[in-house]
Amino acid sequence: MTTTTSPTFAHITPNWFAAAMGTGIVSVAAASLEPEIEGLKLVSEIFWVLAVLVLCALIGAFATHWSQHRCQALAYLHSPAMFPFYGAVAMPY
Repeated sequence: MTTTTSPTFAHITPNWFAAAMGTGIVSVAAASLEPEIEGLKLVSEIFWVLAVLVLCALIGAFATHWSQHRCQALAYLHSPAMFPFYGAVAMPY
């Protein structure tokens, strides 16, 4: 039995989670600013929803990467340049 893997998920790295983390930071920052600013609550909520969507997509892509490209994922795990980004995986939670 042969298995085919998609090259689409071959290079999903943990540093992509920094995008979800940054989007969440924008949401929290907007929510903590002056409430008198028109539309700021809406901007905060839009960025929060965007952060949730990005995070959910990344969780699925990262799981697919680990299941289909195990050797590449382990190489990223053992890379001194990539390893610090594994902290970004936990940050959006």
